[in-house]
Amino acid sequence: MGHRLEFKDARRVVDAIDGESLLDAAKRNGVLLDSTCGGNGSCHQCRVEIHQGREHFLAPDGSPLAPQHMRGDVPVWLACRGRVRGPMVVQAAPVHALASRPRVQTLVGWHAGPRRAASRVGAGGVLYTVDATGHIGAAAPGDEGDVLVPRDLPHERALALGVTHLAGPLVIIDLQGLVARVSDGEVVRVHVPVRALAADMPFAPGAIDSVEWSPLKTRTVLTTVQDAPPLGLCTTGLLSCLLAMRQAGMSDADWRIVPSRFTRGDAAVLVGPTTEAVTPGGAIMTSAQEIALAQSTLDACVAEIAALRRAAEALAVADLAVITGNYGDWLEPDAVHALGLWHGRVTVVPHAAALGAARYQLA
Repeated sequence: MGHRLEFKDARRVVDAIDGESLLDAAKRNGVLLDSTCGGNGSCHQCRVEIHQGREHFLAPDGSPLAPQHMRGDVPVWLACRGRVRGPMVVQAAPVHALASRPRVQTLVGWHAGPRRAASRVGAGGVLYTVDATGHIGAAAPGDEGDVLVPRDLPHERALALGVTHLAGPLVIIDLQGLVARVSDGEVVRVHVPVRALAADMPFAPGAIDSVEWSPLKTRTVLTTVQDAPPLGLCTTGLLSCLLAMRQAGMSDADWRIVPSRFTRGDAAVLVGPTTEAVTPGGAIMTSAQEIALAQSTLDACVAEIAALRRAAEALAVADLAVITGNYGDWLEPDAVHALGLWHGRVTVVPHAAALGAARYQLA
């Protein structure tokens, strides 16, 4: 029995044999979908969006097939991974270029409330200006100077002040290793030791802050703070690396590293003296020492993420979580869910403690 299969971009309607892979159906009917691995799921080039008939795109065992990638907010499947079991409308989603690099979260544009005088606040190795109206603007890199972080302000209280613009009870997950519940003005905190999530270095020049592996690239694609030569991973880059490995099929559902051209033994190699990486713009870079993510570090990160989630679940009185940190963290809600850090509603406040410190004089 055949199934109606429409390729929107190719303006073709063909018959797919029941149970054949979407990639095979395309090839048999002369429709081009990028693929260099022969259909075994390793090159991740045969990406498609499914406009209709997602329920008919199933795994070989007949189970539902989850998307392997996201294109912005649009889920993307690999044509070779699923079998056609009914009518579908699909569109090729080739990786012509990398997605735009994740935005590093900053405090620029946030508001601390009206103030008596201008001040500065430090967060993530950057000094921000806070004018008399409370508007936060950019300043120079560095962590010295007239920094508004009062010594008598406990970290959990600073976090609570940093989320006063959000209504309702909530739980704060600070990637520095603190979880706090804020409800009716009361703050309850739990310390969760984190070491692996602190990564190799702080958010500073040379820190790798985004990582991606593309089927069209033979090198790791990465960015660094201020485009300086790579020195190590900061927390932002570490989380980006974990997600990139999962999206590229370099780690399995249990976060175990899968052999690929970017892995060696039990580690994913990003860059080194003889291992070149490339920027999204195509510039080649190397590093004085090899920078890699070992399975042991990946395991430790996953364990720490789970510990943070369990602590948050134990404190939570609602399903809203605020994700924050002090490493220039980039975490979109989808990334939070993919990492297993939280499963409910998510709001990201990049440096809640610093924002709270800037609001301290109003308390």
